[in-house]
Amino acid sequence: MDDQTGEPFTGPAGDLLDQVLAENGLRRQDIWLTNILKCRAAAWTGKRLKNRPPKSAEVKACAKWLTEELALISPTVILCMGSPSAKAIIRTDFRLSQERGIWFTDNDRAPFVAATYNPAFILRMDDLDQSFAEGRQTLINDIAAAKQKLTQSPVASQLTLF
Repeated sequence: MDDQTGEPFTGPAGDLLDQVLAENGLRRQDIWLTNILKCRAAAWTGKRLKNRPPKSAEVKACAKWLTEELALISPTVILCMGSPSAKAIIRTDFRLSQERGIWFTDNDRAPFVAATYNPAFILRMDDLDQSFAEGRQTLINDIAAAKQKLTQSPVASQLTLF
């Protein structure tokens, strides 16, 4: 969550998310977008504040708000963006590198739950000797799969949760 705007996925990661949503014929208004934390997980590196993975105590502290959101929205499809959200929603030992794109149907949060890359991670892929274009296309495909799951569901939810 961006502490200045109160909105999730702002800045370059938000721009990338908006682009891949648009490639799937979606806008932010078409989905429910939230974070597992209600504040930014960051640490000082020199004179700069840098994002870091959330600590388990932080996830636990914010869990009540996420649980309430899920109860109110009652999503049919949840697409977790990144390992921290997948570990909070799918299961604590979730491995994104091995389980990305697998649909879990035994989850009490929604009938269909899967995980994909966080847009911020995709922006760093070239630095990690991975292809930005490949990661971006994977995110586009995973969002398309989430959109498709909505049409397959016998239960109509109002929103997809990312």
